[in-house]
Amino acid sequence: MQSSSLSTQLCGAKAAALALALCLAASGCASVAPSVPQDISLSGIASEVRSAGRMYQPFRDGYFEVGNYKVTGIHHSITVGNELSIGQYSQASSTGRFQFLVTGPRSAWTARCQRLAWSKSINVQRVGVGIGNSGLQCEFTSGDQRATLELNDVTENVSGSVRIGNNSYDLRQFFQDTPELGKAYVPGPLGLRIDRGGENVAALAFARPGTFWLNRSLAPEHQDALAGVLAALLIDVRR
Repeated sequence: MQSSSLSTQLCGAKAAALALALCLAASGCASVAPSVPQDISLSGIASEVRSAGRMYQPFRDGYFEVGNYKVTGIHHSITVGNELSIGQYSQASSTGRFQFLVTGPRSAWTARCQRLAWSKSINVQRVGVGIGNSGLQCEFTSGDQRATLELNDVTENVSGSVRIGNNSYDLRQFFQDTPELGKAYVPGPLGLRIDRGGENVAALAFARPGTFWLNRSLAPEHQDALAGVLAALLIDVRR
């Protein structure tokens, strides 16, 4: 397995978002942004992110809104990294944390997240061979309610899980459906989707300014928790 850079996790998703942003800025391209897969658009309600900071910069004043939700108090700690090289062997690791509060129409959730990354490599006859991994872990609390998020990035293959109380959900990337003739196509992952039993319950579209999708049939308390999960994913991909 090839090693993954500690500073370029989720680069495939970010490259896709960058390509789309450049496309939207170009003449004649503003109306051809790729849509989310059909099952997401048919079952979900879309809400665009508002009050975000400038492109390529952190969220302004640690704050943004999306739909009926306000995400405030976004705070990033200093990322701590360690590197060690002995002869042809090297290893590196890093840890970064962030926290925020998401307030919805029914409840408020406090989120505490950390991103961990590590890599090990050795040069054999001038060829580097190594392994690496990184991941995002978050805990969300609202009174006595609790939810968790685990996201794993292995050589840019992003997947994970979400748990709200006793309910478990799968997390994975989504890509653009086959575009119609004459419409733009952006390669690479365009967002992250959260599914249960083969049905989509929530999704995050990366295209600026960012869009949350929440399934219409979700219980209200689960909508609030999943809005917090989507906020964590968006903050992480914009870091």
